[in-house]
Formats: sequence, structure tokens, C-alpha cells
Amino acid sequence: MTRETRTQLYIGAVAIGAAVSAAVAGWLWPIPHYTPAAWTLVAILALVVLAGAFPIKLSRQADASLLVVPLFMAVLLLHPTEAILIAAAGSIISELYLKAPKRAIAFNSGVNSLAAGAAGIVFVTLKPDTASYAHKWCMERMKEVAYPAG
Repeated sequence: MTRETRTQLYIGAVAIGAAVSAAVAGWLWPIPHYTPAAWTLVAILALVVLAGAFPIKLSRQADASLLVVPLFMAVLLLHPTEAILIAAAGSIISELYLKAPKRAIAFNSGVNSLAAGAAGIVFVTLKPDTASYAHKWCMERMKEVAYPAG
């Protein structure tokens, strides 16, 4: 197997992982009807795009991106599925602005979506008072399996 094939498989696995995390988050915690206002979603998306499109130059050969800051804000303020979609859309838009190759766009948007998804799922899991009915039902079934009555 060539290096190019392995690279394509790796990028595909990252993109599939991001899609699976979005599906799991949407299934366990359906988006409620009281989602934040549209301007909140647009503002966070704009911050993700700006942070990705304008990295900070440290030297001629190195730069740093503050993309994690608006992604973390999305995880804390939004539903996990919304945070994943904002991460993907913001990454794609900023990478298109930077004229990145297609595989870089796929990889970077997948990685950012996976990061937002994993953080959102952990955050909602550790804060169960905000969890939906589906999540509470799953947790009850897991308790029954782990600690059978009798």
C-alpha cells in the first residue's frame, strides 16, 4: 500500500469519525426547540472562521491558530451537534479562504469536528441535568446492566 493510499484512508477515517460523532450526539441528545438565537450561531461561526483564516505569525516558519478558543466556546454554549456543525462549517470556510488543498480541508474540518464532538459529548455527559431524555434512558439501561438487581 502506497503512502498516498494510507494518507487517503486516514483522512477518510477522520471524516467518518466526525460524521459518526455528529450522528451519536444528535441521537443521544436531540437538538431542543429552545436553541440559541440565530445571531449566536452566526457569531460563533464567524469567530471560528476568523480564527482559522488568520493565524498568528510567530516566525517565518511557524504560526499559531487560536481556533480552539471559539470551538471551546461553542462546546460550552451550544448543543453538541450544533458545535460539531459549527466546527465543520467554520473550518471548511477558513480553509477555502486560505486556498488549502481538498484533502487538507477534509482532514482539518474532520479533526475540528471530532474535537468539538468529543468535548461536547463529555461536557453533556458530565453535566447530566442538561441531558435529554434519550441520554437519561441510556444511562439507566447501563446501570441496570452494570448493577443487576437480585
